[in-house]
Amino acid sequence: LTDAWPTDCSGPVFLTTFTFDPAWFEHCLLPQLADRGAFPIVVFVDEAMGVTPNIQTFSALMLAGRAWSVVPVRHAGAFHPKVHLFPRQNTALVGSGNLTWSGCGGNVEAFDRLDPNQGTAIRGVRAFFGDLVRDARSILSSEDRTLWTSVLEAAPEPEEGGDAAFLHNLGKPLQDQLTPHLQNRIFTEARFCAPFHSPDHAQSRSLWATLGHPELEVAADAAPEGADPAWKTGNLVGLPKRPLHAKLIHARSADSALLVCGSANLTSAAWTTGNIEAVVVRTGDANTFDDFIQEQPFQPGAWALPTWTSDLQNHPDMAEVTEADWARLAGGEFHVAAPPAPHPAFALWVGTERHNLTLSWDDDAQIWRGECPVDEREIQRVATVTVEV
Repeated sequence: LTDAWPTDCSGPVFLTTFTFDPAWFEHCLLPQLADRGAFPIVVFVDEAMGVTPNIQTFSALMLAGRAWSVVPVRHAGAFHPKVHLFPRQNTALVGSGNLTWSGCGGNVEAFDRLDPNQGTAIRGVRAFFGDLVRDARSILSSEDRTLWTSVLEAAPEPEEGGDAAFLHNLGKPLQDQLTPHLQNRIFTEARFCAPFHSPDHAQSRSLWATLGHPELEVAADAAPEGADPAWKTGNLVGLPKRPLHAKLIHARSADSALLVCGSANLTSAAWTTGNIEAVVVRTGDANTFDDFIQEQPFQPGAWALPTWTSDLQNHPDMAEVTEADWARLAGGEFHVAAPPAPHPAFALWVGTERHNLTLSWDDDAQIWRGECPVDEREIQRVATVTVEV
C-alpha cells in the first residue's frame, strides 16, 4: 500500500477509515508519511467502530493531535469509505483496506490508484472531502472546518480528464450513480468479489440485473445460502492464507469492460441504504482489466457459512421479527440499527446458544446499543451468528 503512495507526499493528506488502530497507524504508517513530507494529516474515522473503542489509546499516543488529527464521523449506518487523498500531488487511492494491520497486509485487499491524469475522478475525491468537512456528521469545531477547507482548497486542482469516475453516497445511493456509467451496455460475463453479502443475496441479484444478467462468478470466503442457481460460487485461486476483504465488480462484453473497486460490499446497506461508501468506476475495451483480474483466477467451490451475517430469523419465543439494517460489535457493545419501538426484545444466537440482549435506544445515533453478553472471541469461533429483533 505504501508503495502506491506518492514518493513525495509533501503537503496535506486526507484519509478515511471504518475501523482504526491508532497505535499501529502512529508507529507504522505515520513515519512513512512524515519521511515523505506529509503535513498536516487528518483521518476521518467511524465514531462507533474506530474512535470510541480507542479512547484510552489516543490519550497514550505521543503525536495524535500534533502530527496528525482524527475526526470522528457519527453516522446512523457505517462510515465505511477507505480513501487516501494527496491534494498537492493530485493523487488518490480508493479501496477496501482500513487503517489497521489487517487492512494494510493482514487481509487480501484491493485499491485503485488515481493519478493526476485522472483529473475528473481526482476532482470528485477532493469534492468528497470538502463535503465531508462541511457535513454535520463530521464532529469538528467551526474553526477546524474553516482550517481543513482552506487546506484542501490551497492545492491546485487537476484538469478534467481520464477514464475513471469516483462515486460516493454522502448524498445519493451508489447504485443510482453506477447505472449511467454502464451506458446501456449488456455484459455477457461478470465476477463479483466481497466478504459481506445480503442475507438473501438481494443486492447481488440487483447488480446482476443492472448488468444484464451476465454469466456470473461470485467470490467469497463465506456467504449466506440462497445464491441464484445460475451463478458460479467459489473463491479466488492462489490467495495466501489471509481473509478476503477486497470488494470488486468486473464485467465484460464483446467490446467493453467495467471495473468497480472500493469499499462497497454486496449488501443493500452499501449500495442503496445506510452506509457511507466510496468506489472508483472504470470502463475500457473488453480486455482492459484482464491482467489485473487474472492475477487471482476464480475457483468454483462451496462457501462456508458466514460468521458476520446478522440474519434475522423467526423463533417461537418471538411474537414478531422486525428487519434490521445491520448489527455490529463495537468495543464490547452491541449496536443494532432497527426502528425505534416500544419495549422491543433482542436476542443473540451464537451457534446454538441464545442470549438475551439488553439494549437501549440512542436518539443521537439512531441505533439500539448495550453491552454484549458474550466474549467476542467466542463469537468469532462459531459458524453462524443471528440477531433477533
